[in-house]
Amino acid sequence: MSTTKCELDTLYMSSTCDIQHCADCGLIHLTMGPLTLRLSEKHYKDLAIDINKGLIQMQSQRISDDTGKKNNVRTLHS
Repeated sequence: MSTTKCELDTLYMSSTCDIQHCADCGLIHLTMGPLTLRLSEKHYKDLAIDINKGLIQMQSQRISDDTGKKNNVRTLHS
């Protein structure tokens, strides 16, 4: 059985991850440290949307928590 090595085109690189695409097999290679996920373009897009939704939810909870703390402060006037 012969296998060909993917010819990867780097889409994005940072200190936390590398995102590469192979035109031959059509997969996205998402590498984070020692972990590499090989995803179809559709699964990659869906994952990106889900991660973004999670980030938005996390940020909205932080804003809500911060607002709640500020609203609990009462100023007394003499």
